[in-house]
Formats: sequence, C-alpha cells, structure tokens
Amino acid sequence: MNALEQKARAEAGIRWAEGVLGARAVSMRGQNRWRPHWFVDFEKPDGDILQILMRGYRNPGYMDEARSRRYLAKEAQIYRALEGTGVKAPRAYGYDPEAGWLLLERMPGDHELSKLKDRATQKQIFREYVDNLVRMHKLDYRDLDLPADIVPSNANATLDLTLGSDGQEVVTRPEPLFELCSWWFKTYRPAPPDRLSLCGADMGAEQFMFHEGHFRGIFDIEAACINDPLLDACSMRNRDMLWPVPDAPEYVRYWAEQMGRELDRASVTYWTLICLFPILVPLYRFMEKPDPRFPADCLQLHASDTHHRRGSVEALAEFYGVPLSPPPPPPETHDRMSALGELIGEQIRAVYMPKVDEDTAYQLACTAALADSAALRQSAWPGMARQTLGEIAEILGYQPSDLDAGLAALQERVRKDPEGDLHRVLPVLHNMEVRREYLFAPIKKLADYALNSPLQRLWP
Repeated sequence: MNALEQKARAEAGIRWAEGVLGARAVSMRGQNRWRPHWFVDFEKPDGDILQILMRGYRNPGYMDEARSRRYLAKEAQIYRALEGTGVKAPRAYGYDPEAGWLLLERMPGDHELSKLKDRATQKQIFREYVDNLVRMHKLDYRDLDLPADIVPSNANATLDLTLGSDGQEVVTRPEPLFELCSWWFKTYRPAPPDRLSLCGADMGAEQFMFHEGHFRGIFDIEAACINDPLLDACSMRNRDMLWPVPDAPEYVRYWAEQMGRELDRASVTYWTLICLFPILVPLYRFMEKPDPRFPADCLQLHASDTHHRRGSVEALAEFYGVPLSPPPPPPETHDRMSALGELIGEQIRAVYMPKVDEDTAYQLACTAALADSAALRQSAWPGMARQTLGEIAEILGYQPSDLDAGLAALQERVRKDPEGDLHRVLPVLHNMEVRREYLFAPIKKLADYALNSPLQRLWP
C-alpha cells in the first residue's frame, strides 16, 4: 500500500471515528513507522478536544493480513477487559473490524524513559510501571472478558525451533547458536509457576507512557497471552538491550519481590531466551530474502535480528557463568566499491527525500540506512570474517577452508557435546554476533535502538 492509499484509508477511518466519537476531526498527523498510526484531534460539539490515537493493523511482508487483524482485534478487547481493574491503560473508544482501526485515548507525556536524565525520577517511574505490571499479573484472568483465542499456555508447550509454520526446514546455513539454543530448550525447563496471568509478552522500556514524573499507562499489548508472568519480567530484559536504563536487573528483582516469586537461573534463562531466540526461526527466510516492497519492515527485521542473536548468547553465558568481553568495532578498509556503496545512501537522502511526502521520505530513509549497512559490510566484513574464523580455528584445532565450513564444524561440535567447552564456544559466538551488529549501526540509529547494549546480568 503506497502513501496515497495509506492516507485515503486513514481518512476513511477518520470518517468512521467521527461517527463513533460524535466529534469532528480538526487535525491529523501520521507517525512514521512500520504500521499505520495516526494522532488525531477531534472537537466535540461543546468545544472539548479529544486526543485520539488511531492505531491500524501491521501488515508487513512477513505477516499475513488476517493474522495482523486478529492481533489488533485482540488488543482492542484486552483494553476493554482491563477497564475498572486498576491496571493503567488507555481507554478504547472503538474498534472497526472491517477497516481495521482501533481508537485509543492518546495518553499525555512521553515514552522514552531511557533518555530521561534525572535518574531518581527515572527509577521512580519504572518502579511505578512494575507496580502496574504486578497489578495486572495478580488479576484472575478467568474474571476478565478476554478474547476467546487467548488460552492458557506454559513452558510445557513443545518448541520446534527448526521448522517454519508450514513444516518446512527454514534454517539453511550452519548456525551453531541455533543448535545450542535448541538443545538447551529441550534439556532445561523452568520451575512451574504458582499462577498463570494475563501477560503483555512484550513489556519494558518504551512500552508505557509517563507524565510529570509519574507512570501514566501501558500500551501496545497485541502480543498478550495467558502464561507464567515471569515471561513479562524477562521480556523487560529484552527491551532493555534496545533502550537501556541503569540497574535494569533491580526492576526484575522488584517485580519478583512484589509477586512473592523466587528467581532461579533456569527459569529466568528460559523466559529470557523465549523473548529472544524463537522469533529468529520463523523470520529466518525473510532475513535471507527480504521483500523489497516493505523498506520499513526490512529495516525493523535487520534492526531486531542482531540483538536477538547476541542476547541469546548473553543469556546462555549468564546461565553458565561464562564471562564475555566484546571485541572493539572492526577496522574499515575503504576503496572505490565501498565508496560507491556509501554514495547510494547519501544520494537517497540528498536528492530524493527532500522531494517527497513525509511517509515516502521515511521509507526512503529506511532504504538509505539499509544501503549504509551494506556499504559498511563491504568495508569491514573481510577483516571481521578473518577474526571470527581464526577464533573458531583455535577451538577446532585446525584451519577451516572458510567461515561457513568453520561454523558447520563448530555446529557439529556443539551437537555432539553441547556443554563440553562452552567457556570457549560462547565467547566466540558472542564475538561474532557483536561484530555482526556493528555492521547494522546505521539501521540501529534510524530505528533508535542502542548498539551492542548488553543484557544486564542478574547473576555474575
């Protein structure tokens, strides 16, 4: 859907919203991101202004429209179910199943807690957020009018980490990390929870609003499920790698204290990995062959893939008590080909972006960032590959012919003896993922994601 079609769909949605709200739209502003989002002000007959977020379903190339619509419908019903429970969340004014629009109260304030300079206020807001999370987790989900497709789940559900939803093998390259994580999930299980709860499943930094020094309310709960609430506490660790705040483990411990929950390594590692690793498999084929029709979604995929991979290594290293020392940024070697790659992004920004509408300019900015990362790979990857291959060779005791051969041999070594020499394997895997993430610095910058921000450990 191009920019004009998106705008026409939004305008039709606003006409529907005017009928629902009994008010007239007086301003609208789109939010450039990988899903349609509009900030709309509506004027009521008495002159009062309703500030509304008109939230659409995301329909990127890697998720079918029907599934995206179900997620948005589920989110709408959960907001309604939370009304009157004491859980702070935006009011849902209406949902249009035909056009796929959700009308939400636009909460005042900001969501970028990691950028707050006042550390004392930052800590107070985050603790208030955790209090709200605990309040939701202590609700009896059976008393809530939840969507019918939200059914209780737990860690006993079998994880098939090699096959896609169509039953086809999707991991086509040597991946020792995937081998190790798949084995770990089959071997270790978390402690059974004393309760199941309504979980947001994607909680933490940038997922709530704060205003005038206090927590205001949660948002973006389309991934909600009924599960062990430790899932949410560990998902905060995932998001902290993108928008880090000091002393993040303190908030996980504070949650556990309020819930009366003991934290053990196996359970925390399990739910931390659940938030990081499994998504890598269904998205693998889209990473291998991205859809050129969706620049913003290509950007999001590549921005997220790197920290999910690196974070998986860091979670395992925490579990086994293996220290990690990330390598420095790789040296870059510039030549005419790398200069040509750099030129592509510069031309997009200087020549084309000033001539188009805001939405198209954002799509072009995504393409430019992807081009910048490709140029960075041209200049830095050869040295990075040599370093990684050398580290693998030290473990294997011989020099593989190339990096793929080295990774295949390392994967076979992990398959035969997964825990045999993890004190050597995990640092090598971590070095490789850190180096890989450096290549995506331009993409991370546009997405406003931190670069190589480590998983903050609960245990040394």
